[in-house]
Amino acid sequence: MKIPLLTICTLLVSFLSHAVDLSNINYADHYKNSSVKMNYQIAQVDSIYTLLLSFGYTRISASDSITSFELLAQEKFTSSSDFPVELLSETTRKLTQGEQKEIKLKVDTDQNYLVVKLVYHSRTYFFDIPINQSLSFPLADFIIKPADTTKMFHDLTLGDTLVLHPISGQSAPFYSYEYPNAFKNGLPPMAMQPDPNGNQELEIIKSSLIGNEFSIHAENSLYFIQNDTSTSQGQICLSHTATFPKATQIEELITPLIFISTQEEYEKLLLATEPREAFEDFWLKIIPSKKMAASTIKNYYKRIKEANELFTSYKSGWKTDQGMIYIIYGTPDKVSRNGNEEIWEFKAYEGDIKFTFAKQINLFTQHHYTLVRDSVYAEIWYREIKKWRKGIS
Repeated sequence: MKIPLLTICTLLVSFLSHAVDLSNINYADHYKNSSVKMNYQIAQVDSIYTLLLSFGYTRISASDSITSFELLAQEKFTSSSDFPVELLSETTRKLTQGEQKEIKLKVDTDQNYLVVKLVYHSRTYFFDIPINQSLSFPLADFIIKPADTTKMFHDLTLGDTLVLHPISGQSAPFYSYEYPNAFKNGLPPMAMQPDPNGNQELEIIKSSLIGNEFSIHAENSLYFIQNDTSTSQGQICLSHTATFPKATQIEELITPLIFISTQEEYEKLLLATEPREAFEDFWLKIIPSKKMAASTIKNYYKRIKEANELFTSYKSGWKTDQGMIYIIYGTPDKVSRNGNEEIWEFKAYEGDIKFTFAKQINLFTQHHYTLVRDSVYAEIWYREIKKWRKGIS
C-alpha cells in the first residue's frame, strides 16, 4: 500500500525542555524488530546546519506516524542543561517506509550534540548526533537527496538519481569515489588477529561529476562524494540490491554463513560451481532434518535482514561487528552508551554476557563501533554457533 506523499513546510519542531543524560538510557528498544530506525545526513556552514532525518518503521495502520518530535543541543553526552536551537526551516514528508524530515537550524559552537527525541506507538526513542567538538571528522557543506522524493535517502538501488545540494547556495565541482563491494565482515569476538578492514587495499574508482546530479550505476557499492578533495569532508551513499535488506541472491545467502561454518565448509561454498546446490547441501549436512533446517534457515536470514536494517552505514549491517553479535545472539537486554562506547548485555545465555563496542574514527561515518575482542569470548561464541548448527538457536 502506497502512502500519499505529504509535504508540510512549518516551524512546528518543538524542543526538549531539559537536557538528557544519554548515558542513563537503555537503548535496547532501538534494536527490537518493531523499533524506529533513524538515519541521518548533516551538513554545516559556520553555525548553520542542514539536517536530513529519515525514520523507518512498520505501520500497523495507514495513519500511523511519529506522535512527538523534539530536538535540543547540549554540550556533553551527559549534560544536565540544554541550549536553544534556532530553527530556520523544517519540512516533513510521510513516505511508504516511514517519514523524512529536512531541518535547517542554527546552533552555538560550544554545543557538541544534537539530541532527537521521538515517540512512536507509546515508545520513546533518543538519538544523538555529534556536532562541533564531538565530531570524528569535519562535516561536509552539502547534502545528497534522491531525485525521487518518495524514496528514503539511504534506500538506494541501481538507476536511482541523486541530487547534490550545497547548503551555502554556491555550487562547486563534485567528485565521486566508488568502492565496489569493498568492505569485509568482522572477525569473531575472540579473534585477536588484526581487523581485516584495517590494512585492506580497496579498489577505488574516481570520477568527476557533471553538474549536481549523478546516478547509481552499480549495486553493493559505496560512493563517497566530495567538493574539496584536499579535505576529509564528504557524504556517503551506499547502493543495494532491489531486495535489500533481505538476502535473496545466492551470493547474499552464502557470504553470511562465514559466522557459522568452518573454514573448509566456507571455502567449498565460495568455490562451488553450483552454489545453490552447495548452499542446500551445507544446511542439510549440519541439520539433517529438512523441517528443522528450513526453520533454522528462516530464523538465520531473519536476523541477517534485521542486522541490515539496524546497522548498515558504509557497509551492509550484517558485516559490522554489531551486526555479527546481533545475528548470533539476538537483541540485547540492555544497551548503554557513554559517548565513546556502547555496551550490550545479555541475560539469557547461561550467565550474563557483556560485549563492548568502542567508537573509532572512520572516514565514512560518525558512528563507527568496533568490538573490543577478547579470548575469553571463545567458549560462549562456540556454544552459540553449535546451537545454530544443531538447529536449536
